[in-house]
Amino acid sequence: TFTQTATYYYDDFNNSLLALSQLTAKLNSRLSARFSFQYNNESNPPAGRENSDTVTRATLVYSF
Repeated sequence: TFTQTATYYYDDFNNSLLALSQLTAKLNSRLSARFSFQYNNESNPPAGRENSDTVTRATLVYSF
């Protein structure tokens, strides 16, 4: 299963974008593997920080 969400916040001081993509594959009746990529962007980040950041994750999901 592939899912994707995006959130955009706008105000007078800062604009923020968060985009998350996830791919989940069922391994057996209770266990799945999930791979995700998250992209964050701010137009006016705090001093010393970059405008963009990414996070990549690999997760095992257990259903009960």
